[in-house]
Amino acid sequence: MQIVDRLDEFVVPYQHALETEASQRNVPLYLQGLLSHLPGKNAEDIATFVDIERQVIQDFIGEVRYQTRQDQCLEMLDTWGPQVPHGWVTGDDELGSHMRFRHELRKRGERYVLRVPCRRHGGAPTPARLRASGVHATRCPD
Repeated sequence: MQIVDRLDEFVVPYQHALETEASQRNVPLYLQGLLSHLPGKNAEDIATFVDIERQVIQDFIGEVRYQTRQDQCLEMLDTWGPQVPHGWVTGDDELGSHMRFRHELRKRGERYVLRVPCRRHGGAPTPARLRASGVHATRCPD
């Protein structure tokens, strides 16, 4: 038995969870594409690989609204913050370099430690303010 046939059998119990018959039919095709050698795994490559129209796979996958990482973090805090005990929000320089994100954290009353790249100025806490709050600050190398 080939892997494609085994895959078709494997998905049968799960297909009923999908709303439309068309979606149920496309599960094995989509999974074949995901499990293939394709490097990109996008709708166009998968459709070509399984020999169907690109729109069929795009309709199956659906649409996902674009969000920046900062917006995703804020949405998670709004949704789960009160239910998930946490003391601090931490993040890398991608999160720390966005002044709006830091402002939103302050507005929500969140304590945070974010890496702010040295190339960014303005809005970053000053060493004096950090010392006053008990946090040790170091200068960025010139």
